[in-house]
Amino acid sequence: MLTLLGCAALVSAGVNMSAVPSLDGMMDTLRKFEDAAHANGGSRSIAKGYNASADIVMSKLATVSSIFSVEKQYFVVPVFTEVEAPVLTLTNADPPISLTRCTIRTGWQHYETGCDYANVRYGGNTNSPVDATAHVTYVNDGCTAASFLDFPAGSIAMMIVSSTCTYDVQTMNAQNAGAVGVLLSNRDGTAGTPGGRVFDSATWKEGTELPSIFTIGITAAVRSVIMQSAHKLSARVQVHNVITIEHTYNIIATTRMGDLNNIVMVGSHLDSVPEGPGINDNGSGSSLTLQVALELGKLLSTGAAKVQNAIRFAWWGAEEIGLMGSRYYVDNLVEHYPDELAKLACYLNFDMEAGPNFIRYVYDANTAPDPARTPSIPLMNMFIDAWKAQGLSYAMTSMSGGSDFLPFILAGVPSSGLATGASEVKTESQRSQHGGLANAPLDPCYHAPCDTVANIDQTCLTQCGTSLNIVLQQLVQMPAIAGPYKGVKIDHQSLKEKYAANTLKWKAGYQMSCDASAEDAEETDEL
Repeated sequence: MLTLLGCAALVSAGVNMSAVPSLDGMMDTLRKFEDAAHANGGSRSIAKGYNASADIVMSKLATVSSIFSVEKQYFVVPVFTEVEAPVLTLTNADPPISLTRCTIRTGWQHYETGCDYANVRYGGNTNSPVDATAHVTYVNDGCTAASFLDFPAGSIAMMIVSSTCTYDVQTMNAQNAGAVGVLLSNRDGTAGTPGGRVFDSATWKEGTELPSIFTIGITAAVRSVIMQSAHKLSARVQVHNVITIEHTYNIIATTRMGDLNNIVMVGSHLDSVPEGPGINDNGSGSSLTLQVALELGKLLSTGAAKVQNAIRFAWWGAEEIGLMGSRYYVDNLVEHYPDELAKLACYLNFDMEAGPNFIRYVYDANTAPDPARTPSIPLMNMFIDAWKAQGLSYAMTSMSGGSDFLPFILAGVPSSGLATGASEVKTESQRSQHGGLANAPLDPCYHAPCDTVANIDQTCLTQCGTSLNIVLQQLVQMPAIAGPYKGVKIDHQSLKEKYAANTLKWKAGYQMSCDASAEDAEETDEL
């Protein structure tokens, strides 16, 4: 179990860092990120401006190369592109039914109403344009091959999103049964079209088959119309999607001093969604952790500071595809380097740190999946104390999924961190406690083209950076800090089995509890 000293340790064992990171430094990084997006089609996603963003981080880290050992960790990911927006027509409806296409859902379209269908991300690698007209056949559940025993090959399978299996399982079962495509509906009472992705990012590995047939998300109302037609309706679907396998990488920077058998790890994802430059999501977290690393590096290089425990910073790639970078990092440790996993004392995550209508959130360890729930509580309390030390309000946010802390927790590494909210709407009660605008999203530009430098609350960014410094100054000096595997002989096979079991347990619990229409919360979607 992670053991920590109380916050009084900050006074007696400080690192002599300024608690407030340079706002000018963070904003310089954010402006450079925005320039990188503009130069690459308006995005810092894996297939667009990610490499340019990574070059910015690498260039700045080069100024403290005597302090940090920096490496790129390469991996591959599937990248979905909607080449042409789909068109769905019910060809023999009487009277005719006019359907309206929704924008493919990435988060900010939570507020889009009055539409009927949309592509589901990763819904088929059609490669070339598809124009298919076929009978629509309803399939109950679709989670097993048995669901398709009487399915007429050449039809379009219509299913409701399941609470017991993932989209890709339903779609692959339909594909194997000879379906030409899938219409995937939300449950009754759930508005909109299904969010999420038609691949399982929690278990995907290079070489895993991805669906080749299309998957179009439809509303429960459209499904009801088709069902009421006594299953006599046919549909015409025109769609063109492409899925490519792209090479990308994480950036890992570890101090050359401090106890390398006792590492405090800090991470933030560096990529954006394809729909925007991602300056709050998550340029803010990346610029914050980078500035803290740079300032620490300069202090260590002059001898003005010393650390007892090593610090490792990570800038993750492909978080927006399903936590792919952090998953790869942890998967690799579990599968091949368990002794290196044992060196991690804890992980701190920073994702969206400067939304314009922010709430200062601390990750609630009490909601974390096993097995790291209890040992994450001391870290949570340290961040709570950091907000209290600044005299600022705060609230708790769930750790059921949503960002890069998840694979660490599933591997047993205690985790915590900060966030400031995404597309959720601030209530009147929250406004009275935290300020800002009620009945408005915490980040109105979440996953949108307007997520630029203008979307950054600079005061909030500075406050989050200060809280990280307060906590980090304690962790790097604590002689009592110890990760869950410290001094424990690891049974490698048992570790792999427990990690796989924890992942499956988390997936099952999340599917049962989440609203099928909720945006993947960045990676809880991943289902």
